[in-house]
Amino acid sequence: MQNHPQTLKKIITQLFFIVFICFTLTDCGFHLRGDEMIPPQMRVLYLASPNPYDPFIVQLRNSMKSKKIVITDTPQQALLTLQILNVAFNQRLTSMSANTQVRTYVLSYDVSFQLINAHGQVIYGPIIVESSMSYNTSDTQLLGDTQQLNMKKKQMLQDIVVKIFDRINSEQGRQALQQVL
Repeated sequence: MQNHPQTLKKIITQLFFIVFICFTLTDCGFHLRGDEMIPPQMRVLYLASPNPYDPFIVQLRNSMKSKKIVITDTPQQALLTLQILNVAFNQRLTSMSANTQVRTYVLSYDVSFQLINAHGQVIYGPIIVESSMSYNTSDTQLLGDTQQLNMKKKQMLQDIVVKIFDRINSEQGRQALQQVL
């Protein structure tokens, strides 16, 4: 029973430390990546793209829905249009082993976008957002390599979505969005 006050004191000390760290992190502006505030002008918007079934557009649409952004069916229903101008995926061979069994590639996604107000005027952009990573492949692991490639592509798409929201939430993006109100 004498151990109980010491245990309680230890728990309270740990709890105090955790609360202190949380306040310190939030005070310095820390926030989880992808957990940014959505400007009110973007709560209802139209998403325009050259290919609505492109994997990037599907990822962007799903991310927007998870952020409670309403995507309208027509640009007339929204104050703002997020227009995706181009989505490009590239895979470039950068090195090959002497026996040609292992190859290293650089994968890259480039997406250009702009924001358009209800009058059809570009208020922000065009902006190009990029994501890249290296990828090793082997002649002996074709199935595993395909799965690894698909996983890396998905990670890059998620990274591009976060970067687009980061750019829109930047000081320049927020200034442009002020034109919508």
